[in-house]
Amino acid sequence: MYSITEFIQKFILFKEIKEDIICGDQRHYIYEALDQYMNIVLEEINSFELFNTYTNEQLQEIAEDIENYIMRKCYKYVYPAMESEEDNHLFHKCVSLSWLKPQHMEIKEIYVKEKLWQIAINCLHKMDFEKSPVEKLRCVESAFQILINSISFCSGKQISAGVDDIMPILIYVVIKSQPRRMITNLK
Repeated sequence: MYSITEFIQKFILFKEIKEDIICGDQRHYIYEALDQYMNIVLEEINSFELFNTYTNEQLQEIAEDIENYIMRKCYKYVYPAMESEEDNHLFHKCVSLSWLKPQHMEIKEIYVKEKLWQIAINCLHKMDFEKSPVEKLRCVESAFQILINSISFCSGKQISAGVDDIMPILIYVVIKSQPRRMITNLK
């Protein structure tokens, strides 16, 4: 097995990785190579006696930390420098819909708290600055959780909101965030 540093050095030199980065749209070799290496790392972790007392959750955290480290080191080699056509299409669609107001999305008046929604928008913006898939996904998860919490807060209830309440707000927040690379980030 390669050390993490050796893996990174070899990983960024793979012909398929370079071609995928140039193409920008199909990065399946990148993900396959990383996934294979992470499986090897997990096997190695599980084989060390030191980790025998760790729970599966703790081992998963260690694996995520290693993956985050690798992705930070490989970021400029793994993520395309330019937005994809899909990214540009979504961005321009959001810009064209920026005139929308909550009532156009049939968002219940009780839930309209755009200052709270701005925090979720900021989480979505932060996704462009994160360097690993886990960190990018956490940005989306945080934005979603903020929206759910804002609905609970606004309704004065400690119960979960339904999809019919959340989806229009989520769509509205995505439109207002005008994401530059959301599709690339989520792939």
